[in-house]
Amino acid sequence: PVSKEANEAYVDDLVAAVMENGVSKILLGLNARQVPDRPPTFSSEHDEMVLEAYERYPDVIVPTLNGFDLEDEAAPEYVREQLQTGKWKMIGELDVRNPVKQNTIAADSDVLMEIYDIAGAYGVPVMLHFTFAYGTDAANGKAEFERALDGNPDTTFIYAHSCASEIVQLMNAHDNLSCEQESGSPAPGVDFSRV
Repeated sequence: PVSKEANEAYVDDLVAAVMENGVSKILLGLNARQVPDRPPTFSSEHDEMVLEAYERYPDVIVPTLNGFDLEDEAAPEYVREQLQTGKWKMIGELDVRNPVKQNTIAADSDVLMEIYDIAGAYGVPVMLHFTFAYGTDAANGKAEFERALDGNPDTTFIYAHSCASEIVQLMNAHDNLSCEQESGSPAPGVDFSRV
């Protein structure tokens, strides 16, 4: 976010483009501001901008909550307060073990486990951008993801950007996991009701 006016113009253009192209709904969320050579900047103002955009286009925008630092011990209480408003439809996309953002937070960290539990209590899904082998090996990354799934059976998780065979196998083992296919086709055997 650079200014309220710039963001409003961006959202106006985005909504016009999706409507022109037959898209009925878009997920909108603002995570950390990424600037080269400095840590990401998280802010509740990002979430406020999303809600303002949602209020302007409630039939098109689906607001997603993610303007908080995944390592901040105060984040779960912030998430709880926000979900109590009833305005948020999803949490995320949360960057967990994401090489693009150079983030190596474990999917089953104490802070995230608490956030998942809160999401489950409010019936709000959580979308994760997660590369199993970033900052650890693939087996350990997958194991921490499964601990998050098993430890939060009432929480719906969405694996962002891929319904590859490894994710489909995890979906078959965990009823609370869905996937979001970014491009191409999901792997064979996927349950299309969870894509």
